[in-house]
Amino acid sequence: MYCSVSISLQAQERPKKQTKGQLRHMRAQGQIPASLYGNKEEVCKISIPTKSFLKEMETSGVRSRIFDLGSFGNALVQSA
Repeated sequence: MYCSVSISLQAQERPKKQTKGQLRHMRAQGQIPASLYGNKEEVCKISIPTKSFLKEMETSGVRSRIFDLGSFGNALVQSA
């Protein structure tokens, strides 16, 4: 079954080059570093709120979700 409902997340752009320490600090602050790619566009580095993302991904029975990332557009996320 296909569902086109998207879930809104507050994504923020982050620097393209970050050290392991900076990424670790970002995670400690409740943010997940992520990369958007596809549609033959340049990779965009973003961060998203950990709590909101995990809440949506932990719903049982659904293996993929469409997230609305505001000005970054929509992103399809599939779980393993």
